[in-house]
Amino acid sequence: MDEDLSTFDGIKQLLKEYIPKETGLLYPGELGLKRVEYFLNLLGNPQEKIKVIHVAGTSGKGSTSYVMSRLLVSQGLRVGLSVSPHVYDLRERLQINNYFLSKRDFCHYFRKILPAILTLEKTRFGKPSYFEILIGLAFYVFWQKKVDFAIMETGLGGWYDATNTVKNPNKITVITNIGLDHTEILGKKLENIALHKGKIIHQGNLAISARQNKRVREVLDRLAKNQRTSVFYLRPGISYKKMTVSPTGVIFDFVLEELRYPKMRSNLLGRHQIRNISLALTTVLKAADKYKLTISEKKIRQALLSVNIPGRMEVIKTSNHTIILDGAHNDQKMKALTQSLHEMYPGKRFNFLVAFKRGKPYKKMLKYILPLAQNITVTSFYRSDLDLVQRATDVAYITRVLKKSNFFKFQIEHNPQKAIKKALQPNGTLVVTGSLYLLGLVSSVI
Repeated sequence: MDEDLSTFDGIKQLLKEYIPKETGLLYPGELGLKRVEYFLNLLGNPQEKIKVIHVAGTSGKGSTSYVMSRLLVSQGLRVGLSVSPHVYDLRERLQINNYFLSKRDFCHYFRKILPAILTLEKTRFGKPSYFEILIGLAFYVFWQKKVDFAIMETGLGGWYDATNTVKNPNKITVITNIGLDHTEILGKKLENIALHKGKIIHQGNLAISARQNKRVREVLDRLAKNQRTSVFYLRPGISYKKMTVSPTGVIFDFVLEELRYPKMRSNLLGRHQIRNISLALTTVLKAADKYKLTISEKKIRQALLSVNIPGRMEVIKTSNHTIILDGAHNDQKMKALTQSLHEMYPGKRFNFLVAFKRGKPYKKMLKYILPLAQNITVTSFYRSDLDLVQRATDVAYITRVLKKSNFFKFQIEHNPQKAIKKALQPNGTLVVTGSLYLLGLVSSVI
């Protein structure tokens, strides 16, 4: 261990040594969960000493988590937030009141947990993964910082996820939209995926969910019943209605039982964010009822006007360009993005810069992109600095689909930093999408 652990960059370098080189090591199933439980036990089980809001789902986890944090902070509460993967900065995984943990504090707390990491390596559980270490660090920091709530987004699935270590019955469980993704790990049927996501519901948990497919709902209800609880589902048209979408944000009416918040406004873009905001707001109000907290409607409304979520219809304007960064990386998310673009800018076509992680349904995603595309720049990426070594789908596969679709207005640039410069057109709008891993590489040159 030659890294300088007094510096943030030194710790980032050390963490790279814990990045699995293959999927099986990143998602080891029950062994991984047992390893994290042992790790947290070495740290004093911080996850049991804080109020946790646990978020799982296929689409909307990150957005819902960010909105919940913003809303709770607006009420004067101290809130920890852990999301993954990070888009621009590792410390997105360790936020207090929507601010990154300082580099100094990050180093301080990492050195505190390092002995536990080294002890764990010598046990039968073996070396923890990059993700497992950062989840352990998040729980430890949030405990040390005495947060009122810790919002923990699952990494993948839920059942065997490192976040699924909270046994406290007071945990609040949130399930966002469930669809087909990570099928090679979670299974090829919706029921299989719902089982993995729903397994974060533990005995006595308050459980809240977005509207789900009937097959998904049956799985979640069965799991909840086995844990002596039930799931509260949002209902579009009742929970949220009278929706307006524009290039500046969304407006909608929100209803929760007898409570009505008419004409709610948010700066977040896209109709799908109304669903995420409503799920977040429902969770906050249910948490307030559970813990006898007073909620200020005025502060809720103010908070929703300034929610910042990295890589989710994130608009960057320069003197002669508009760039929309969105990490849509499955067909469900790409459908939401393209529908939002169509609704916000009727009849407009866009320049796209795309790359897709290997194994993702790029053909399905391209079907959503093509009707809105004026030009497409196809690029690639290789990331060895995150939870797993990530590679992009070969550009040849993507261009083959474009040609078969009779779309020939495309160019290839393998280097993403060069690609974005090529893709930018004067006074045009560029949409960068297909993977969160792509956004992190191009952001430095915008």
